Amino acid sequence: QVVTLLQDDVLITECTYNSKTRNTMTTGGLTTKDEMCLTFLTYYPRIDLVSCMSEVKLESLAKKLNVNSSTSIELYQTLSQWNWTETLGKDFEAKLLSSPQITTIVTRTGVQEVTANIPSIPPERVSPCVRAQASVSPRLMG
Repeated sequence: QVVTLLQDDVLITECTYNSKTRNTMTTGGLTTKDEMCLTFLTYYPRIDLVSCMSEVKLESLAKKLNVNSSTSIELYQTLSQWNWTETLGKDFEAKLLSSPQITTIVTRTGVQEVTANIPSIPPERVSPCVRAQASVSPRLMG
């Protein structure tokens, strides 16, 4: 599907995973035991963009969770010891989505980091699609 993006339009990809069959915490990462969310976008005309990556600002998330940790490893170790329930998972997700995100934009001439919250997008602007076990919802806001 061809979509015209205009200046100041925002694309957000949200991945939802089902790891209910696991008895341990599932984290994001690059191994086969982790969950991954990758988005590839083809665009024209060419712009000076090499990559764009985002991740939650872990210090802010730890504070919202009332967890005393100074590194991502400490945070993951603490979270892996929690007794996860559906209610705790939903509370965690809400705190994760309301935590600042660090976006790293890499161009041929440099690197820029931007910290911002994920914008709230009305449900009518969400276009869901399903792939295998994970569902991906590209969001276009403009």
